[in-house]
Amino acid sequence: MQAKVIVVGQGLAGTCLALRLWEEEIPFRIIDKGHESAASHVAAGLYNPITGKKMTLTWLADELFPELNKFYRRAEHILKESFFHEKPIYRPFLNYTEQNTWMGQSAEPRYADYIGAINDTSIVDDVKNSFGGITLKNAGFVDTAKFIAAARQFFIENELLISKAFDYSQLNIANEGVDFQGLQAEKIIFAEGNGVATNDLFNWLPFRPVKGEILYIKMQKSLSAIINRGVFVIPLGAQLYKVGATYNWKDLSDSTTNEARTELVNKLEALIEAPYDIVAQVSGVRPATKDRRPIIGHHPEYKNVWILNGLGAKGVSLAPFFSKMLLESINGSEVMPEVNISRFYALYHQS
Repeated sequence: MQAKVIVVGQGLAGTCLALRLWEEEIPFRIIDKGHESAASHVAAGLYNPITGKKMTLTWLADELFPELNKFYRRAEHILKESFFHEKPIYRPFLNYTEQNTWMGQSAEPRYADYIGAINDTSIVDDVKNSFGGITLKNAGFVDTAKFIAAARQFFIENELLISKAFDYSQLNIANEGVDFQGLQAEKIIFAEGNGVATNDLFNWLPFRPVKGEILYIKMQKSLSAIINRGVFVIPLGAQLYKVGATYNWKDLSDSTTNEARTELVNKLEALIEAPYDIVAQVSGVRPATKDRRPIIGHHPEYKNVWILNGLGAKGVSLAPFFSKMLLESINGSEVMPEVNISRFYALYHQS
């Protein structure tokens, strides 16, 4: 068997990359065993232009958001599935100071594409927003589990996916290409998320994985927007909501915890006044990095061995843009310094 590219991993990064290869008619194969508790399957899927306690514009927002919008719409067409949901985010103000700050900042041109409205009084029943809040546009969520499942079925039907664990000992690397158990390709791209921990080619990189847990709740209250303050509350339909998320750098197991459940419940009840029932709790480990930036590029020694990883909690926003950047860099374009693997080459030589 021959392909131009082998992609290892079919999480969010690997799926976006493989769909771009399909669009560009580049022969490829994906190798992925499948793992229900992988971070991509339990991710919030939220894309949010203004984030954090200080409500700052998301890094590269003007580049990321137009690209993700186009990409996921094309992906829905290719996969014949609906998983991309544009939905405003409503963020309640904590006090008059925050309200006044955003009244002023909303006039700044850099926020024009992302601020829908600012209210100085409560506009959402059963949500604690006595100071009003800010409504963000160009926001929403991707149903990552549905996206990845639809893509997996598409790849299987087109005989592009090899459903098995990747055995690194079976990879042979030469100047002219790579060979994995008889599958030959010009390049191999590792987009394996936290699987990188067992990958001797790249486990020297400074990854800092972080576990996240989310709740699914049933609530009779019908919210038309995503509510985001301390936790996000995403309406999924049929009175079902996704609530999250936690961040834990110490416990990297797949199991859910009572501590995370308590944290989410406390934050939810500080935000929502309506009664609800918890119907599920799930967890996953995000492939994050110490400097909170993705890692893209080729191995310092093997120029035909590449990596796309470290997308962290904002994978839905980052994967379309940086999968495109990776393919462009294979064709000779430069990877931007902030995400280029070369920023860590010294660690490889030290190891």
